[in-house]
Amino acid sequence: MRRAKGGQVAHRTPGEAQELISELSSLSESALRIVQNGLLSSARDWNYQSVQVRDIAKHSKKALTPASEPDRRFQLFSLPAFDYDQNPEECAGAEIMSNKTCVSRPCVLFSKLNPRTPRIWLIDEMPPENSICSTEFLVLEPLHEKFLFPLFCALRSPQFTRYICMRAKGSTGSRQRVKASDVLDAYIRIPVDDSLDAFNDKVIPLAKLAALATRRSSAIASIHDHVYELLTDQEVDDE
Repeated sequence: MRRAKGGQVAHRTPGEAQELISELSSLSESALRIVQNGLLSSARDWNYQSVQVRDIAKHSKKALTPASEPDRRFQLFSLPAFDYDQNPEECAGAEIMSNKTCVSRPCVLFSKLNPRTPRIWLIDEMPPENSICSTEFLVLEPLHEKFLFPLFCALRSPQFTRYICMRAKGSTGSRQRVKASDVLDAYIRIPVDDSLDAFNDKVIPLAKLAALATRRSSAIASIHDHVYELLTDQEVDDE
C-alpha cells in the first residue's frame, strides 16, 4: 500500500482499487451494524449493569519517540490510516516526527479528535511487533479479555457518541477534542454473568468477519498498486 511519509496517506490515481475498498468496508460496517442490531433485539433476554469505562478498561499511556530509532520499522495506527482502510501503516522511525503511544495488546483505540465523526478502532488480536498509535487516540486496554467486545460496542453506540459530543471542547466544530477523563468516567451498559458469555458468543464471530473484510480490502488495494506500478513501468519502457 502506498502511503506518504509522516502518516499522510497518498492519493491513489486509478479508482478501481478504491471501489473495492469501499465495497469491503461496507461489508465491514454492515457486519458491525448487524452486531449492534442483534444486541438491541437480544437485550431483553440479557442482564445488564451500568459501569464506568474505567471499571473495565485502563488507559495505557506508555509513550515512545520513534525518531530516536530512525532505522526501526513501526506499525503506526494513525487517524489517516483509520480513515483510509483501518489498517496500520508501516513506517521507519525516521519518518515519524512526533511522540506516539505504544500498542502492545488487544485494546480499543478511541479518537479524542472530532467525536462527531467517531473513530473507534478495535484491536482484537495481539498487534504486530513495534505497534504504536497517534496520541490523538486513547489506548483502552480491557482489564479482562471478556470485556474487549462489550467495550468496543458500547463506545460505538449512538448514545455514547451523543454523550461524548456534549463534552467536546474546541474553537471550531472541526477541531474539537474530548478529555481522557470524559471517556473514562462515562457510564456504559454491559452484559453480566451468563449474559456476558452469550454476548461474546454472538458478537465475536461477526466482529471477526468485519476485521477480515478490512484486511482483505487492504490486500486487494496492495495487489492493485503492485500491478498498476508494473504496468506503468512497462508503459515507460515501451515509449
